[in-house]
Amino acid sequence: MTLNTPALSAALAQHLEGRSGIARVWESACVHLSDRLQCTRVSLWLYSGERDALDQLCLLDARTKRFASGMRLSRGDFPEYFQALRESDVIDAPSARTHPATACFGDAYFLPADIHSLLDRLVFDAGEPVAVICCEHCAAPRTWSEQDHEILAAVAHEIGQAFTLARSTHVA
Repeated sequence: MTLNTPALSAALAQHLEGRSGIARVWESACVHLSDRLQCTRVSLWLYSGERDALDQLCLLDARTKRFASGMRLSRGDFPEYFQALRESDVIDAPSARTHPATACFGDAYFLPADIHSLLDRLVFDAGEPVAVICCEHCAAPRTWSEQDHEILAAVAHEIGQAFTLARSTHVA
């Protein structure tokens, strides 16, 4: 299976050959989106089994060029966000601090990182939502273009293929 993003495709091939970990695939996706969308932060979050929590697999902050992981978001703490993801596979929040689906992050998440705009998209594996890709813009609000949406959709599809392929070969 060939992915449309060369770096992501190469990272997945290396992982499947046992030459790198799956984290390299997630990092490649974050770097690609940060570069193409010119957004400040990109992260990939994995749903828990019951879809009542999201675990951060990878976060790239383009300002520092550093990766992080390990944060957890729970439906109990952010019910509006989780409900929005149940109703739509995209959350486009140019004013994330006041958007109905994302205002719940306010002081706890947006303020410390100076996040103003957010564009999130579900990732599907075998037709089921398994993850969320989150693109964030800091320092000032931003309106996401149709091209931004198309690029994010393509990468979400590729990440979904990576989940499917990794699951089918038991290497995830």
